Amino acid sequence: MQLNINIYTIGSFLKFEWGRGLHSSLSKSATVHPLLTLLLRYRNFALQSSALLRFKNTFSIEESSSFSKTNSWKEGSDCCTWDGVTCDRFTGHVIGLDLSSSGLTGPINDNSSLFHLHHLQKLNLAYNIFDPSTISPKFGQFTKLTHLNLSVSSFYGLVPTEIFHLSKLVLLDLSYSRSLELRQHGFKKLLQNMTELRYLHLDSVNMSSVAVGSFANLPSSLISLSLQSNYMQGKLPDTISNLMHLNDLRLSGCKFEGSIPPSLENLTEITFLDLSFNGFTSQIPTSISKLDQLTHLNLGDNKFSGSLPSSLENLTEITSLELSFNGFTGQIPTSISKLGQLTHLDLGDNKFSGSFPLSLENLTEITSLDLSSNGFTGQIPTSISKLGQLTYLDLRDNKFSGSFPLSLENLTEITSLDLSSNGFTGQIPTSISKLGQLTFLYL
Repeated sequence: MQLNINIYTIGSFLKFEWGRGLHSSLSKSATVHPLLTLLLRYRNFALQSSALLRFKNTFSIEESSSFSKTNSWKEGSDCCTWDGVTCDRFTGHVIGLDLSSSGLTGPINDNSSLFHLHHLQKLNLAYNIFDPSTISPKFGQFTKLTHLNLSVSSFYGLVPTEIFHLSKLVLLDLSYSRSLELRQHGFKKLLQNMTELRYLHLDSVNMSSVAVGSFANLPSSLISLSLQSNYMQGKLPDTISNLMHLNDLRLSGCKFEGSIPPSLENLTEITFLDLSFNGFTSQIPTSISKLDQLTHLNLGDNKFSGSLPSSLENLTEITSLELSFNGFTGQIPTSISKLGQLTHLDLGDNKFSGSFPLSLENLTEITSLDLSSNGFTGQIPTSISKLGQLTYLDLRDNKFSGSFPLSLENLTEITSLDLSSNGFTGQIPTSISKLGQLTFLYL
């Protein structure tokens, strides 16, 4: 390959090398070796710059993109100073490339110059439009990679098994591409080779052929596992408890069924748990209270039934609790008042009954409250005025009665209020005019 070498690029390179201690190296030896090393480094420098520029030139930039990191990539300048490019400070090798959200449009083929960057350790190409592209098997040649993010980038087809030979990967994210598929054989390779994984995100990757029992072999090093909307089905295995270091578990939108395995209580480090949009049945196990580091719990859109366990009171760190679209019955336990960090509570579309739960008045940090489509009766208590941080309140489709609650005038931060499909009587008070932030009002 012929390189276009000019004084400007050599000058840029020498400036880069001088800053990394070249003057010190040369002063320590009268031999020619440092100069030879310098020339070799320059050759690598030029090769990498050329590869990056050719990679850039294979794409157009999406018109709606306000900024592309490749705008700073200019021939004759130091590629280690370009946006999105990280170089090793001693060797000058490109070890990191982050072109996420750069508006790149076009395919990545097997002959792409991207695959000439053999020293890459971190590669992030998320939020671009590599269409039409399958994921090239050549990605498996980046044997030094620790981070690979190809999410939301319009890839399609089978995930090549070559990727699963990247044994140093700590993060793998293939989420939300156009139509990726991962089969049992590929998942088995992942489990065999990627033993260092800490973040595995495969949302919307079709994994319908992958056996749920494979969870037993997931690396115990995982701290974040996201397999949302990937068509896996069956019962969530007890072996999920082997992932004892999980902080974040997202399995929404799959086809899991049966009850939540009691072994889930062993995930004591978990802070974010989303099992929504599945087919889980039975009651919420009381043992869920052992997950006392939880800040987000979403069990919405399942088939849970029975009353809410009072043991939920132990989730004192929780800020978001989503239990809508289930079959919960009975009254809201008074112990919910102990969840003083709650900012979002959604109990809508269940079968709760009784009067408006007075215990909610203690949730003074709450900004969003949804009790819609239940069987609540009686009047709305004046104590609702204590929820002064509310911006969203939905009480529609219940059996509330009486006059319009005057105490609502104190909810001065509220932007959306829905009281429709109830049994309120009388006139709407003029004090509603005090709700100056209101943008949606349904009566």
